[in-house]
Amino acid sequence: MLIKIKPVGSVAPKISGDRLQEMRVTSAQDFAILCLGQAYPTPAFRWYKYIEGTQQKKAVVLDDRVKQVSGTLIIKDAVVDDSGKYLCVVNNSVGGESVETVLTVTAPLAAKIEPRTQTVDFGRPAVFTCKFSGNPIKTVSWMKDGKSLGHSDAVLRIESVKKEDKGMYQCFIRNDQESAQASAELKLGGRFDPPIIREAFPEETRHPGPSVFLKCVAGGNPTPEISWELDGKKITNSERYQVGQYVTVNGDVVSHLNITSIHSNDGGLYKCMASSKVGVAEHSAKLNVYGLPYVRTMEKKAIVAGETLIVTCPVAGYPIESIVWERDNRQLPINRKQKVFPNGTLIIENVERNSDQATYTCVAKNSEGYTARGTLEVQVMVLPQIVPFGFGEDQINQFDMVSTMCTVNKGDMPIEIAWEFTPTFPSPGGARKLYTNDGILISRTSTRISTLSIDSIVPFDFGEDAVFAMDMVSATCTVNKGDLPIDIVWLLNGHKIYSNDGILISRPSPRLSTLSIESVRDRHSGNYSCIAMNYAGSMEHVTPLLVNGIVPFDFGSEEIFSLDTVSVSCTVSKGDSPVDIRWQFNGNHLTTNNGVLISRQTQRTSFLTIESVRDRHTGNYSCIAENPAGLAVHTASLFVNVLPHMLPVEFGSDIIFLNDMVTSSCTVNKGDFPIDIFWRFNGRRIASEDGITVSRTNQRMSVLTIEAVRDQHSGNYTCVAQNRAGQVQQTALLQVNVGPSVFPFDFGEEPVDMMNTVSINCVVSKGDTPIMIEWLFNDNRVTTNDGINIMKSGQKISILSIESVQSRHAGNYTCVARNNAGESQHTSELKVIGNV
Repeated sequence: MLIKIKPVGSVAPKISGDRLQEMRVTSAQDFAILCLGQAYPTPAFRWYKYIEGTQQKKAVVLDDRVKQVSGTLIIKDAVVDDSGKYLCVVNNSVGGESVETVLTVTAPLAAKIEPRTQTVDFGRPAVFTCKFSGNPIKTVSWMKDGKSLGHSDAVLRIESVKKEDKGMYQCFIRNDQESAQASAELKLGGRFDPPIIREAFPEETRHPGPSVFLKCVAGGNPTPEISWELDGKKITNSERYQVGQYVTVNGDVVSHLNITSIHSNDGGLYKCMASSKVGVAEHSAKLNVYGLPYVRTMEKKAIVAGETLIVTCPVAGYPIESIVWERDNRQLPINRKQKVFPNGTLIIENVERNSDQATYTCVAKNSEGYTARGTLEVQVMVLPQIVPFGFGEDQINQFDMVSTMCTVNKGDMPIEIAWEFTPTFPSPGGARKLYTNDGILISRTSTRISTLSIDSIVPFDFGEDAVFAMDMVSATCTVNKGDLPIDIVWLLNGHKIYSNDGILISRPSPRLSTLSIESVRDRHSGNYSCIAMNYAGSMEHVTPLLVNGIVPFDFGSEEIFSLDTVSVSCTVSKGDSPVDIRWQFNGNHLTTNNGVLISRQTQRTSFLTIESVRDRHTGNYSCIAENPAGLAVHTASLFVNVLPHMLPVEFGSDIIFLNDMVTSSCTVNKGDFPIDIFWRFNGRRIASEDGITVSRTNQRMSVLTIEAVRDQHSGNYTCVAQNRAGQVQQTALLQVNVGPSVFPFDFGEEPVDMMNTVSINCVVSKGDTPIMIEWLFNDNRVTTNDGINIMKSGQKISILSIESVQSRHAGNYTCVARNNAGESQHTSELKVIGNV
């Protein structure tokens, strides 16, 4: 028999559990959101969903996928769009109640950039759009060629493209569990050729009196401007110095520096610089003018403390026997930081104000004992240095006033002091500058001191008793000040945490949040932060939780590179002896081998040392301590930055001739990203210039192509790959087989009298050796007889001479030069008077 008991009187709805709940489900999963309400008469349940970013809500639309059974909302095949805040409203004739649930539907992250490749002319705008999917999306960031751009929007816009904007762009999306990235390339459109010096002046030695004419020819697109310097100072037009410039029909710039009636003081290092918006090229050479030593006036040199001072004494006059530097009448160097070179260069490393700020004297001397002196004043500027500050060691109670002082005890005036606040809870904006508002007072008490005062926070902790593994602990974060609504979140070691992995977070009221751990483990050790946020700002309190057992360890915050030495110690702070300590690597038992050394220092401490780390050592290292009562485990991750490893670079085994197309691939088959790959030609970094094209096919490969090789392309090509761990390179020699070219020659326009002597030179102006040179007379090979002599001067010159010309010698003489790449010839007719 079933007996139904009805309540006496009416009962308003009551909901069990938290008023604000959080749920995380995976996409395509079926799940239910509970709304457990009791009332009499039987209540009605209605579900709503808040419109994102507002307090407005709309009724949940029920269909075949979304159903409601009593107060439970059932959703099948969850999609990302299901994420949001849901409101369950329970009503009957007596009253009503409600509960909110924040639902997050997670989905794998994916990203792509549109367009994948774009070619933009110089000065025009470029736009990359990062399109992504997945949930949740916590941050969006951009990198160019492996360096952060500090941009957090999905759209990256470059208003005016410059040369340095060319390269690879990456978009990264992240949440607490995973990340995804996509890449795209920006190429420069049109033709952009960095400046190149095509012709320049040589080093010269002159006597005083005549005028000197220095010439510099440069090319490039856009057309470069040429400027001149003497010993580092720009030359402008004056009474004796005149600079002229014009552009040739083929677009080259020709610049002349004319020095009228040179003096010995005009000697020095002259430089011409060709510059445009896509680069700079320069050429330097000395002009020596006979005369007594002379030192030009040197301007005051300002340098920041800690940097390296490099200065060259601007000496004129010739010849100069010696150049030395002095300070306080003492010849340098007087310590290990100073280096003096014969050309008059002075280097001082790691400059300091107290020891290096002074007046230095350069002394130039010739062989006859004449000297000249010039002084240089060096000012060492000191960067600001802040004295460490804090908020004191005493416990801070609610409504206490706290303050701290920022004191700059070093640094040159004037000094600007500003305060920044970086919340522990990551935000897209990162650090923000602080001003006097919202309970914060900033005051400048002197030119070197600034004070900051703020309201205090409500402290909490996990209690005074020692915490052991499998204990139950809890902490309550109370926000008793501030306008509602207030959002309260928890962090563990800087990472947001939810109700999982043995941690339960509940929200008893809008101003309270409780964190409890039913059975603590070693992994729960760390710093727990409670952050309360409303529209006015945020506040935070941090308290540590230390689980007795294994003392937490890690491999440090510094980056670790290949061949570094790393060491960690595993110390068991509590537990009955005997204690067995063992190590695991990625879940597998680890012993002393493969470069890893494990040593037991005491009964409770074990050391793990890797004297020379390699990429194979990257992974998770776990220390396991066990006794008859149980075991404790702590794990630390080791990440090794691996040097790039390159495959050999080569141009193939075939013989290469002029106008052939050649290509070489540079492949980095190992190494951590980001990897920068670039090429050098005979030690000089190259881009797409001089008929050479460099293209980046992917993150690990760069291809160098020469469409039509010339003899100037012969040389060493080096591919350089670098990442945070270091730099490696591979070099290949390109040998271009160049055919010979015979320089034109003739016997003259007038016929030669018989019995006279004639001679002509066959000069091979270019071409790879060995070169064979032979002569033909009227298409027949010439031998050294019949009055004709042939003499070779070096590998590229052949001389044909006839000591007594006869009528039979009249005719066509041909010089033929041959090598492996081809042949060249030239013919000249010898006319003899009296020859019929």
